[in-house]
Amino acid sequence: MLWLLANAALAQPPDASALEGLWSARRSAFGEARLPTPPLTAEHWAKIAEGKVARMRVSEDGADRAVGAYWMSHAPEAVWVAILDDTHDTIVSGLTERQLTGTAPGHKVLYQHLDLPRPFDDRHWVLVIENNPALYAEGVWEREWTLDPRRDGAFVDLTADLAKLAEGSVYTPVNEGGWWLIPGDGGVLVVYQVRTDIGGSVPEELVVRYAMSTLDEMMAHVDQRAGQIPAHYTAGHFAILRADNEPVPTW
Repeated sequence: MLWLLANAALAQPPDASALEGLWSARRSAFGEARLPTPPLTAEHWAKIAEGKVARMRVSEDGADRAVGAYWMSHAPEAVWVAILDDTHDTIVSGLTERQLTGTAPGHKVLYQHLDLPRPFDDRHWVLVIENNPALYAEGVWEREWTLDPRRDGAFVDLTADLAKLAEGSVYTPVNEGGWWLIPGDGGVLVVYQVRTDIGGSVPEELVVRYAMSTLDEMMAHVDQRAGQIPAHYTAGHFAILRADNEPVPTW
């Protein structure tokens, strides 16, 4: 029982001042980031310290940005693998994805197709997803995605089976976001952000509200999955690259 209590205590997030201190210590590095710096406040730090997801909506021209921040009591390597190991686990239900021509270490070109319930048409897009070695050198792990600059012209690289899946799907005109992992004592501060306009007749407001509503569930899923990674990411697993594009060592 004492062992269980000790481990529960270790799993608690740092207090609000320690979290803010961790953030402030890395603030000068954010100039190397590709993602914008979310304006986290004392209210957000207090919520994270309570073991909750701090959520915010950041106004931008066009679609707004949904941001979630949460403390996970795992090694950053475990959280990183939990996010990136999409072959064995998926964070978004109804999502089909396939790497396309142009994919290289630390640079993924990814077709994604989202199956939506009727009466909505399915959505699809091609992303360019990259790690940020420069920011990693400053103590922050970053993985960022944007739409392929070819826009819907990137569909020329779809295989025959994907082209068939894509029939009747609507292209999303805005899709960008990413992850920050900021390691601290006993865990890691995880910051996720996404900005999406799925096009068609679905209002932007509805999309942003939906994104905000999924932040808690998504963070909980990654947190749970990170706890399983030491038993999963072992010898024989395909290599997953850290934010500096070097392989994460297996457990």
